[in-house]
Amino acid sequence: MKQPVSDFQQCRSAIAQHGQNIEAFIKTVLADIKTANAELGLFEYIDEATVLSDAARLDALPQEQREALPLAGLPFAVKDIIDVAGMPTAFGCAAPIGYNAQTDASIVKQLKAQGALVIGKTVTTELAFLQPSRTRNPRGLDFTPGGSSSGSAAVVAANLLPLAIGTQTGGSVIRPAAFCGIVGLKPTTTRMPSDGIFPLSRSFDAAGPMANTVSCCAILDSLMAGGSGEDEAAFAVKGLRLALPKGYLFDDLDPHVASSFAAAIDRLSAAGADISDITLAEIEALRPSNNVKSIVAAEAYHLHKSY
Repeated sequence: MKQPVSDFQQCRSAIAQHGQNIEAFIKTVLADIKTANAELGLFEYIDEATVLSDAARLDALPQEQREALPLAGLPFAVKDIIDVAGMPTAFGCAAPIGYNAQTDASIVKQLKAQGALVIGKTVTTELAFLQPSRTRNPRGLDFTPGGSSSGSAAVVAANLLPLAIGTQTGGSVIRPAAFCGIVGLKPTTTRMPSDGIFPLSRSFDAAGPMANTVSCCAILDSLMAGGSGEDEAAFAVKGLRLALPKGYLFDDLDPHVASSFAAAIDRLSAAGADISDITLAEIEALRPSNNVKSIVAAEAYHLHKSY
C-alpha cells in the first residue's frame, strides 16, 4: 500500500512509525516508487543497494548525531544531468555520450551531508532541451508533466518523495512544477554551485529545488547554496518598494494565472508595500530574439556541437 511522503514532516512521521528505522522506511519508499515508475516513467536509474546501505549507516549513528542532521533519512532524487557518485549520467539521451559519475555534484554533496538519501536519477528531456520525455503527469495521465525536469516534478507530485532537484535554463523547473501542481524555485544563476551539472547555457542554467510546499523549497534552497537550512529572518513588507514591469511579461497570461498573480499583488499592497507599474524598454527590445535562435541556442550549440 502506498505510503505518501509529500513533505518533510510526513517523512519524519513515517520514520517514527517504522520505529525510527530509516532503512525500513526507505524500503517502503522504494516499493512504492517501483510500482508507480512502471506507469509514470519517473526514473532513469534507481540505486537500491546504495540507498539502503546509506540508510543503515544513518540508523547506526548515535541518536544525538542523527538528530543534528536536518534531512536525516529524507529521500530525494536528482535530474539525470546532475552527477551522483556511482550512478550513470545519461542526459536523457539515447546516444552513448553519458558516463558513470565518480563524484557528487556539490549540490548533491551538500544535501547528503545533511542526511538526505539519493534514490536515483529522474527522467529529463533529451539534453535538458526540447524533445519531450516519456514521463506522465500524475495529476492526469493524458497530460504532459512539462520539461525539462519532468521526472523530478512528477515524482514529487505523486507524493513518492518529499523533494527533488531539477535544473532550469528557460523554464525547466517552474514549468513542470506548475504543470504538476507543486512548488519549484529557480534561483539566481550564480546562487548554486554548478559543478557536476551538464550545461545547456552557462549564462542561464541554475539548479533548483522542487517540493510540495514553499517551506520545504526554502530549506532546500538554503542547504543547496551552502546555508544552514534555517528560515531566513523575516523582513517588513510595509514600505517595501516593488516595481511591476508591464508589457511583454504579462502578454497572453492564462486567466487563472493572471488572477492569482493579481491576488498576490493585492496582498502585498494591503500589507503596506509600495507597488509601481513600470515599463522596461530593454526587456521589450529582447522580444525578437527570445526564441530558439537566442543566446541560449547559441551557447547550447557551442557547448554541444561535438555531439
